[in-house]
Amino acid sequence: MFIAIYVADERSFDRFHTDADRIYRLTSSHERLGRSGTPPIEFAEFFAPDIPDIEAYSRLSHKYNEVMVSAGETDINLDLVMMVDPNFFEFFSFHLIDGLEDQVFNETGRAVITETTSRKLFGDENPIGKEVVIEKGERYVVSGLAADPPGNSTIQYNLLLYKQGHFKNQFAKMHGVRVAITFIKLFGGADETIVIQGIQDARDKPNYARFTTQSNFGLLPLNEERLEANFPRDTFEHNDLAYVRLFTAIGIAVLFLAIINYVNLVTAQSIRKVKEVGLRKVIGARKGQLMLYQLMESGMLTLISFLLAFGLVERLMPLFNQLTQKAIQIELFSFGWLGFGVFCSLLLGVFSGLYPAYFINIVKQLVLMSRFAKSGQTGKGFKRGLVLFQFVATAILIVVLVIMGQQMNYLEEKDLGFDTELVISVPLAKDSSHLYGKLKNEIGTIPGIAEASIAGFSIGGWAMETVMHGPNNDGENDNGERVGGDMYSAIFTDENLIGTLGIEFYWKSSSWQTGGLEERQMMVNYSLAEKLGWLEEPVGRKLYRYNGKVGYEVVGIVNDMFVSSLKKKVDPTVYFPLGDWGTNSLLVKLELGAGPSTLGQMDNTFSQMFDRPFSYELLETQVDRFYAKERGQYRLFQVFSMLALFISLLGLLALTTYTLQQRRKEISIRKVLGASLRGLILMLNRE
Repeated sequence: MFIAIYVADERSFDRFHTDADRIYRLTSSHERLGRSGTPPIEFAEFFAPDIPDIEAYSRLSHKYNEVMVSAGETDINLDLVMMVDPNFFEFFSFHLIDGLEDQVFNETGRAVITETTSRKLFGDENPIGKEVVIEKGERYVVSGLAADPPGNSTIQYNLLLYKQGHFKNQFAKMHGVRVAITFIKLFGGADETIVIQGIQDARDKPNYARFTTQSNFGLLPLNEERLEANFPRDTFEHNDLAYVRLFTAIGIAVLFLAIINYVNLVTAQSIRKVKEVGLRKVIGARKGQLMLYQLMESGMLTLISFLLAFGLVERLMPLFNQLTQKAIQIELFSFGWLGFGVFCSLLLGVFSGLYPAYFINIVKQLVLMSRFAKSGQTGKGFKRGLVLFQFVATAILIVVLVIMGQQMNYLEEKDLGFDTELVISVPLAKDSSHLYGKLKNEIGTIPGIAEASIAGFSIGGWAMETVMHGPNNDGENDNGERVGGDMYSAIFTDENLIGTLGIEFYWKSSSWQTGGLEERQMMVNYSLAEKLGWLEEPVGRKLYRYNGKVGYEVVGIVNDMFVSSLKKKVDPTVYFPLGDWGTNSLLVKLELGAGPSTLGQMDNTFSQMFDRPFSYELLETQVDRFYAKERGQYRLFQVFSMLALFISLLGLLALTTYTLQQRRKEISIRKVLGASLRGLILMLNRE
């Protein structure tokens, strides 16, 4: 039942939307950059008008990390804040408590707030018409109150904002392409291949066409978003379809083991059953009646089992939700649950009672007098085969359990290439970059602080930088020839990052000893140096930023840092000198024994300098978040595997009981003839 609940919940994601079967996410695949779910921010405007099968499109753009949201005297740090198109609530089926779907975003500067966020900002007051301020600058008027998104929704949000013109690129000024999540709704009966071809044909329309023409676009059904997105980076939380299939297989295996057990336990009672059935036949019972009797018995047992299981599941659901990071609630008297229980009870009762019903019907009436021994041997090979199947299935589960255990140990013990112990990350506001240096210096004087660094470093790092292999102008050299380049992960750092995180060097230039990067110096990680073939001769290497005429000299190669899940490869990474752009966190290494007073002084210093709430998180906690889901799934797998083992042992007990019943006379004769207890035990346990 637990496994069925888990699988059903995973399969139910996003299906509550009225038009879920007609909604698709626009994806792209690039030869160098890989697969992505964030196409250029307004690319849909170039192809949608020319494709008749497209009914509508809607875009989402996350404000990454936490943002400060103010309402009156209340300031909070809030995540899951998104910019949306005005048709958001018409396009999707999220529930609005107050407001109309087609009017909440009918003017620029409007906001829709969830119930939970409303309570944080406004308490019990009605939020409609009140003003919220984002990062001390952008002002929005609350025009709608929405229910919190369902737990089985891929799209999760706390605050939705609409600003006219947000979904526009300014390529001529920025020489870069902004991206957004784009959903497309097709008319019923539309041909996906025709739509995809229409999107492909529009790749050369934007003024940044050199980026889109190198990509192949596709459509991912919304119903498959949860389990089959598989993007290297995404703002949505996903699960792995392999886990759902694995748990489905476990559920079926455990169910079959239980059915086999029931069959063996019933047939193990063959002495009592055979005599009883033989007597019933003597007094006139027909085969149909005997089969119905046996099927009713097995049906009642499975019904009682369901009721007991239902009670256990209802009591243990909080623990189950904690392990799986879900919020599933069971409606005790819903038709779905009751119907599910009755149907499963009848189905399993019939299925598990078929062989015992057949077994008792082959008994002849005269078995009471002369043929019990022969009849008692009926199906012996079949029952052995069932027990063999039980142990093969259990052995497979145990092998998988051991492998998963080794993988979990690897995830927890693998050296990440940097220190996480006693290191905290404090998110920084983008509007106060001129105070970063002062903040670091003042924080560094607090007792209990070992070292502090300002950097563009974050667990799960998202910053990307276009890096060229030669001087260029819009990707071309002075002769108008294309200059090769790639998008790499980028970290912008001061001189203290190496010491704060305990990063080790693979190679360091003999002429560079300061630890801080000068204006035209950079570092790369081992993976990038290996990709470029620089490991043997790194001296004098240079890379160029986009539109850069003067290169950055590589003065160090640092060992790889696993800033994302260990299930992914390390991204080639470049380290540039600290600048205003890309800097997002203060990293602080605490001394052993540092307590609440140290954090309190940090809070005071930060709040006074920035006039915003202070928040922090241990790097260990951020890393653990990568594997929280896997850790819970592994524990569930342990429980189910031990259950399967226990059921298999019951099956062995059933076969042993059955064998002993058939050999009681033989054992008595052997004892009379002088057989030792040891010899009898060895004989009975050999099989």
